[in-house]
Amino acid sequence: MSSGGSAPLVVDQMRRALRLAHERRGSFEDIRRREALVAARRRALIPAVAETCGGVGTLRVRRGTTGGPGVIVFAHGGGFVTGSPELCLPLAVRLAESSGCDVVLPRYRLAPEHPAPAAIDDVTAVVVAVSAALRAADGASGGVVLAGCSAGGGIALSAARALRGTDAAPRGLVLTSPWVDLRLLTPTLSRAGRLDPAVTSDELGRCADAYRGPLPVTDPHVSPVLGDLPGLPPALVQVGTDEALHGDAALLTARLRADGVDCELREWPAMIHNWQFFLESLAEAGAAVDEAARWCRERLARPPGGPGGRGDAR
Repeated sequence: MSSGGSAPLVVDQMRRALRLAHERRGSFEDIRRREALVAARRRALIPAVAETCGGVGTLRVRRGTTGGPGVIVFAHGGGFVTGSPELCLPLAVRLAESSGCDVVLPRYRLAPEHPAPAAIDDVTAVVVAVSAALRAADGASGGVVLAGCSAGGGIALSAARALRGTDAAPRGLVLTSPWVDLRLLTPTLSRAGRLDPAVTSDELGRCADAYRGPLPVTDPHVSPVLGDLPGLPPALVQVGTDEALHGDAALLTARLRADGVDCELREWPAMIHNWQFFLESLAEAGAAVDEAARWCRERLARPPGGPGGRGDAR
């Protein structure tokens, strides 16, 4: 996980671009309108199949030619208030090609119109439907890895908690730059807007208030790292060492391990929040996605309940 070569220059360019973007962020609706333009372009250029899974709209990116043992359900980020499956399509294509698995992107409901636990319910419903379809087609051989980036990582963790002990429980969790503690107490938040301009403290506060609605910030539906975690599947957590949310990833890893969950923390030197999305300009972005893809492929190749399989706590 080297950050050598041209990576420091590219990351500095990313920081400058992100600072400029934050100067024109505006309201949630302003952000959504700008994102819709990008989403339309990506939808036109990148093949994906629109489906309904469990009553929730999704986009499915078909796997590569190697053939995969299951499906990756990936919850997009966006602070719970913005984002869409379309914005994740380049990453989903790389993940599908590298893992050999279909990638399903839920179009979960956004806050503040739909506060927690609406997004969790939607992602949970998608996993249940995808798992049922896999069992119908492949019997016990097919499985799901539940993944998510940033706020989507928190949603994925909450959905995995809801699915424990069911036939739809995921085989693994891949959480990239996860936002799982909305109390905003982690010391690394001091990097927000400075070392890590992908997020700002004010923006995180606005998003947290919108997402929690009437729930207290300590409710596990809002801050899943504060909930009970035993019995969750093995997890891969990716985070950049320069991230404002590095503390969330570290706390989550410590909590999972303390509760007997097999959790691998992969820290990427000098990377900022959601660096995996800069696939065209940053080698570390593709390398991180490929690492996650290998982990998913290996996890899904193992039988349920076997070593490192569903519910294995080491």
